Amino acid sequence: MKKASALLFALLSTSCLIAQHAYHPFAASASSWEISYWQGSNNFGNGSVIIPAGNGNDTILGTGVYHKVYDDAVGFIGGLREDIPLQQVYYYPKDSLREFLLYDFSKQVGDTIRNVLASPDVNTEHWLYHAVVTSIDSVQLNNIYYYKYTLDPYYCDAPPQVLTQVIWYERFGGNYGLIGTIPYLSISTYNGLRCMSVNDSSYLQNNQPLFSPQSCSVILDVVAPAANQLSVFPTCVNDHLELNGFPATNTPYTAELYNSVGACVIKRKISNRLDGLDNLPPGIYLLYITGNGIFYTQKLVRP
Repeated sequence: MKKASALLFALLSTSCLIAQHAYHPFAASASSWEISYWQGSNNFGNGSVIIPAGNGNDTILGTGVYHKVYDDAVGFIGGLREDIPLQQVYYYPKDSLREFLLYDFSKQVGDTIRNVLASPDVNTEHWLYHAVVTSIDSVQLNNIYYYKYTLDPYYCDAPPQVLTQVIWYERFGGNYGLIGTIPYLSISTYNGLRCMSVNDSSYLQNNQPLFSPQSCSVILDVVAPAANQLSVFPTCVNDHLELNGFPATNTPYTAELYNSVGACVIKRKISNRLDGLDNLPPGIYLLYITGNGIFYTQKLVRP
């Protein structure tokens, strides 16, 4: 009898925990994902993927009805639909012959999510990846709780890429934007979500959940620090580097150091200096510092 009572109590407790969270449908109207991108040593810009509001935001793709998705540079790029009972979001690229799974918010820790569309840029070739859900947490925004999925990608059918941890936020999408669900990283390219808004309220800024009653366009009106305001010294490396002009923040920057053949020799989180360089072999290096809306590169020499 005691075992039965304990089991009943456990089931009721679990039911209560589940009941506390209702699934929140995806933001498929009046929403915008603003992306920061950087290619080469000096190019920095912003782009956006938008799902407009109002009537007329539907289109027929294949045999289904989809919400129109636009890119600010190339215009119409495809459609989005959601299967609310299954808690899955699908994307149908323009000129494609099929739709792709974009997000799956029904999975549990340890589950594998297969055939998820990934594209570093809406103008590039689409490819697929498989991922394992490593954790599911809750985040609170504007007094509402949403699920935060952490995924660990382990396979893609494209040439080898740098696959890093991916985060999905229920209703709002990925930390690398709506379409780009995996970061496309190399020695010369970086992109990431800068802001995501719905109905002129921001919910994600610099990849972090943060409710703010203003649209992404307001956030992006803030001028990024000019490259000549940021610096590291000395450029002739001894044992460490000092950062100059980088805004103080509770979120650390990421420093990556590449040698002359493109191999990453150091990658770590930093605040105002990069230590532990005294063991570097002599040569020419390329330093990248990213985070908090900043993308900085500098050539260094180790004598």
